[in-house]
Amino acid sequence: MVGLLAAVAWVPGGLGAQVGDRASIDTAPPPAHWKIPPAPVRSPDESMRMMDLQPGFRIELVASEPLVQDPIAFAFDHRNQLWVLEWPSYNWPLHDVLPGLEPQPTPVSRLVVLKDTDGDGRMDTRTVFAQMDWPRGIQLVDGGVLVFALPEIVVLRDTDGDDKADLREVLQGGLPIPVNPHLAPSSPSWTLDNWTYGLQVDQRLRLAGDTTLKVPSGRLAGQWGMSHDDFGRLFFSYNQDHIRGSLVPAAYATRNPHYTASAGVDVRVGMDNDVWPHAITPGVNRRAQLRDDGRLAAFTANAAPSVYRGDQFPEAYRGNVFVGESAGRLIRRSVLTERDGIITGKNAYAEREFLFSHDERFRPVFSATGPDGALYVADMYRGIIEGHIFMTTFLRNQIVERGLQHPFGGMGRIYRIVHEGRPLGTLPTIAPGNVAAWVPVLAHPNGHWRDMAQRMLVASRSKAVVPAVRTLAMSHEDPRVRLHGLWTLEGLGGADDDLVRARLTDTSPHVRIAALRVAEGRLPAAAMRRAVMALADDSDVSVRRQVLYTLGASDASDVGDARMRLLRRDVAAPFVIDAFMSGLAGREAQTLDTVVRSPSWASDRPEHRALVTALATAISNEGRAEQVAALRRLSSESNAGVPWQREAVLEGVQASNRARQPATTAAPPRDAATAALVEQGRAAYALCAACHQADGRGLPSLAPPLAGSPRVTGPPDALVDIVLRGRDEDPAYPSMPPLAALPDDQLSAILTYVRQAWGNAAPAISADAVRARRGSATGAMRP
Repeated sequence: MVGLLAAVAWVPGGLGAQVGDRASIDTAPPPAHWKIPPAPVRSPDESMRMMDLQPGFRIELVASEPLVQDPIAFAFDHRNQLWVLEWPSYNWPLHDVLPGLEPQPTPVSRLVVLKDTDGDGRMDTRTVFAQMDWPRGIQLVDGGVLVFALPEIVVLRDTDGDDKADLREVLQGGLPIPVNPHLAPSSPSWTLDNWTYGLQVDQRLRLAGDTTLKVPSGRLAGQWGMSHDDFGRLFFSYNQDHIRGSLVPAAYATRNPHYTASAGVDVRVGMDNDVWPHAITPGVNRRAQLRDDGRLAAFTANAAPSVYRGDQFPEAYRGNVFVGESAGRLIRRSVLTERDGIITGKNAYAEREFLFSHDERFRPVFSATGPDGALYVADMYRGIIEGHIFMTTFLRNQIVERGLQHPFGGMGRIYRIVHEGRPLGTLPTIAPGNVAAWVPVLAHPNGHWRDMAQRMLVASRSKAVVPAVRTLAMSHEDPRVRLHGLWTLEGLGGADDDLVRARLTDTSPHVRIAALRVAEGRLPAAAMRRAVMALADDSDVSVRRQVLYTLGASDASDVGDARMRLLRRDVAAPFVIDAFMSGLAGREAQTLDTVVRSPSWASDRPEHRALVTALATAISNEGRAEQVAALRRLSSESNAGVPWQREAVLEGVQASNRARQPATTAAPPRDAATAALVEQGRAAYALCAACHQADGRGLPSLAPPLAGSPRVTGPPDALVDIVLRGRDEDPAYPSMPPLAALPDDQLSAILTYVRQAWGNAAPAISADAVRARRGSATGAMRP
């Protein structure tokens, strides 16, 4: 694998042969008027003095090398110990290609525990809890820590109290390790519903004593880092899309086996991807990403959006999202606004950032609200942060000329950002074994502690605390506390029907939504169904949408009519059609028949078309012969029905056919040479599989499907041009970097493979064809 990575990072032939080179501007030197400063290693104090921070805030050091090295994620436990995940091998293949870096064995990664033993606010001891390869995130759990240590998900426990793992339980194996590490499974994140979600995985997990529950869930396609708001909604990011959110529970996406109800699961929240560094930022991958003055123009290496849920910052900051942009050396503060169930975020400052560092090596890769209410930031502190597989000539020159590869790693800092107008929060002290003492902590003003209390109470499995928690859930004045109380009782098995029905009438829509979710397992009781259906007239569209999701868990006769009435009312509202479809399994054909026969649905409106298309897609996916035949009749030109309905049915059938095409295993006839080329391409396709997936289906909002794609099976020259020059013409997906630095024969093999895999049946593309297009390429990205 190292050989392939090195070949991707650098191809012999000098500095003009970098895989990330997209256009001539990416191989050109910086303009003469740019004044690029030196980038020496600086001490933490020197680095902090080079930070521009918004007025009213200060930054403090919590830990630095050698106490912490190459940090990528962290979490505080109930004893206020800081668990830090370290990844020294990030970008390690550059040792094979950059001057002054000798090839060395890949170092192991570490999970370390840091302690502040003298109470001065700085960590002073370090213990290596565990070592591993491919660390991709941690989540503290009952009696241990959940780690994505690819290719496995494991729980590590310390059974003798020495802060070293002595018990390792594998929860899941066989996870992919893609060539592009940014697209690997990562970032396990617990949220208020007592489940742990991850990025780039298709399951959610719940640890309950000795039992681990694994349930299918919609895929969250973020790249690194995930957090949740006060109501349990998850936020993550893509490389060039700095805030995305799961505005509806991801588990609903996979509930209907005939239809993936993914609307609302992965939604753009951050609307302004432009960034505003306060000075020149030349250490980025592509020269074309910089403004004329040398400052980064838009997010390119953002990660780990963190919802601020503390009480140390002023109230206006609560619920804001902070995102580190490590190539641009800045931290963005976004203010979120919610309307009709849609959340949008906007930069809090006009053409400025919350924090900017003039130190080239400052790399903010992770942040979180701390136990004292401050915002904690992990700085990986290294000269090279951009992924090695997309390195450009421009960046390589910057690295070599400024010595950014020395030292390669081994450094790192943890900072705390504090508002100067308020004291740091007081930390609760809970004696070991005193479970009841955690109950009042559910009402703590800092969300870090509310989450901690809920996790500790649920993990205790103590029924003795149920009455006290119930009092909070029923009568506390703060809806966030009532919400935590409800979910804590759900986790303890202490949420009775009376409590759930009472919370269905809560004054907070967020509590009503949570109560609707808890009610799903109780719908066989007619009284609970009536209480749920009463919310079909709720004033909040998000609540009404959740009613659709919740009633989808029941097949009672009175539920179907209620869902149809609610659908007619809100069909044009965001995500409502998918909310309806998620609970319709087995009833799609009957519903389509009702819709096409009803005058209420006869008008040609976008939402009516979308509904009919969704129903036809599900029916076609199920594949029952008599129902598919009915679809053909509906979509036939001879059908005397409403024309737009014919078109919508046909669109649904075609969508189903496209989605199922990758399952086709038949391949076109091949001679021996083509067969060998396909096998070569199958192995080399690992470079593409992280985005486009092994089955060619792609990932929503990240990479389009290759299976059944006209671009893949169309004219060979056009496809070759895309891989040589990159592609940036579809707003639904981030730009694809060029692969021009790969050899002609390797590109030929990859392209031939994708043209003959997953049911595609296009002719092979030879190395000579690639070579000819390379010679005629202009070097510009396709418009």
